[in-house]
Amino acid sequence: MERLPPLKSLTFFLSAANHLSFKKASEELFVTQAAVSQQIKLLESFFGKPLFRRVGVKTELTAYGESLYPYVELAIEQIRLGTNAVNSVDAKSSIVVTGTHSFTSLFLGPRIDSYIGQSGATGVQLAPSNHILSFSNDGIDLAIRRGKGNYTGLESRLLYKDKVVLIVSPMLLRSRFDNIDLINKEDVLKLPLLEDTSGDITEAIEYVYQQAGIDRPIGILQTTDAVPIIQSAIAGKGIAFASHFLVSDMIKEGILLNPCNIEFHSDVNIYMVAPEQYFERTIINQFCKWLVDEVRQMG
Repeated sequence: MERLPPLKSLTFFLSAANHLSFKKASEELFVTQAAVSQQIKLLESFFGKPLFRRVGVKTELTAYGESLYPYVELAIEQIRLGTNAVNSVDAKSSIVVTGTHSFTSLFLGPRIDSYIGQSGATGVQLAPSNHILSFSNDGIDLAIRRGKGNYTGLESRLLYKDKVVLIVSPMLLRSRFDNIDLINKEDVLKLPLLEDTSGDITEAIEYVYQQAGIDRPIGILQTTDAVPIIQSAIAGKGIAFASHFLVSDMIKEGILLNPCNIEFHSDVNIYMVAPEQYFERTIINQFCKWLVDEVRQMG
């Protein structure tokens, strides 16, 4: 095994490199400036190369220091994450879950009581966001994302093989057609469109109208948020295309219909996402198992 540099010195190096000041590093580390200088000298002695240089009153990294810096920064961050992981194993009785606004409000929120009842957890903290939040900086334990599963530096576990389906309120159909059992695809597609402008939803809209030979209308409501789209569809404002994962329960309950079984399949699915080691934590593992069971019951 190759000999490693003194690890204590690396923390001093990182602080001094971040501030480009031995004085500010000493203040951050609660040591004397002489102690910082001593640790940097130990590190330079190990490498046999200067890591810092003085330019007038300024302190700068040498080419050797600049080469070393990103590796030390990454290593210290990984050690910090590992420390947090060890300290948090079995210590937490609640979990912080992030997902899109639509997932947290339409799927997860209504099911939280079931999870708490089965697991004995004290609660679930939801962090709705349509952007990926930071696991380290935002305290996130698990993210549920609809995408292709390719999130750099994170492990993605498939939760649900999704599809895009057409949805419409039975109330709207009955107001437009004498017998909703006899309507055809073309009749449905000529109803006002509530348009989710997200990537694969737009792709589904384009495909379905093209296949039906109907000019694609401009949506009377346009947004990337599925919640107002689905709510407007329930209210009978028009037809919409939505993730089957989000509307499956509503279709089963008859709140929404998918007449003519209009659907579109793409490579966008639902994933559980986190740093690989997070899945080993008891509370996250427990939550994921519960979530998989809930999804399985959707059919």
